[in-house]
Amino acid sequence: MIAGTIKNDGSDAVVSTTNGRNAALDIVAATNPASGLPALGRHELGRLTAAVRSSATGAGEEARELIARSLAEVTQTRTWNLLIDLIAQSGRYPAAATNLSQFIVEGEKRYWLHFAVDRFTGEVIDWQLEAVYE
Repeated sequence: MIAGTIKNDGSDAVVSTTNGRNAALDIVAATNPASGLPALGRHELGRLTAAVRSSATGAGEEARELIARSLAEVTQTRTWNLLIDLIAQSGRYPAAATNLSQFIVEGEKRYWLHFAVDRFTGEVIDWQLEAVYE
């Protein structure tokens, strides 16, 4: 997400893949429980931006702010977003069946269950069931 971000307004210069990776490693180090504090919300973007060395983003305030710009709309720290891929099969067993491998599939339906869970409370915040047609 950081690599390819425009460095300065009105410029075509972007963060290289190497510098984006270095910035990401700085953020990981700042949120590692052994050496720093985990990010608890979007309000932590200022701290994470400050943790990135200028060698990754360039000098100047606008160059440092590119970290916050690139992460602000795509990050979250409190929600797990999960997907369950469910395939339901209908069918039958022959009269002489002795194990599960002898099940004869006559129909199949596929669903994707998307849901978001609050990491701290375990509460399901939202869910959506989507039928998949291939």
